Amino acid sequence: MKRVYFCYPYRDNPRERTAEINLIIERLHEQYPEANFFYPHFAFPNWEGTFGRKYALRCTQDEVSRSDEMWIAYRPLSIGMKRDVKIANQLNIPVKDKTQEVRSILKFKILKKQDNN
Repeated sequence: MKRVYFCYPYRDNPRERTAEINLIIERLHEQYPEANFFYPHFAFPNWEGTFGRKYALRCTQDEVSRSDEMWIAYRPLSIGMKRDVKIANQLNIPVKDKTQEVRSILKFKILKKQDNN
């Protein structure tokens, strides 16, 4: 199994991002069944407070270090995504841009929703 750290924004709209991520990872897993996806906001949903945030960031760094690859799924990069990419680069973990693939998944979702109306 390949372990993939999945980089996607969250803080700007947690409710919408959670729904998007559920769909995206479900579709990507269908296409890449050999991959296990790790998305930090699902593992550490309560980033509030100084201790919680520092602890979650430390754990996130550990998860990046355990990954075989990092997939970027959104442009422009958020501040948190930039931080994660920097860690991956320092650890020589391959970073792959999957933005177009993810946009196709989300576009299909929008078209399907419009067809149902």
